[in-house]
Amino acid sequence: MSSYELALQFNLDVMEKQNKSSEEIITWLQWFYEKAIENVIKNYNHVTVQSFADFQKKWEQNFEKYCGESK
Repeated sequence: MSSYELALQFNLDVMEKQNKSSEEIITWLQWFYEKAIENVIKNYNHVTVQSFADFQKKWEQNFEKYCGESK
């Protein structure tokens, strides 16, 4: 599991325990995604690209989950 995935899961767990709304979680997911992209661009190499690709799959699953809950 990449550091991106670990940070994603940790923060989602914390927000769920704090009973954050789906809208709050979606806003955070969008912000975190932007920061991850900035980091990949800043530290570009094959390891960060692969880590980001793994993270992106997890991120998309969570984004879809919370978007579905907010409807």
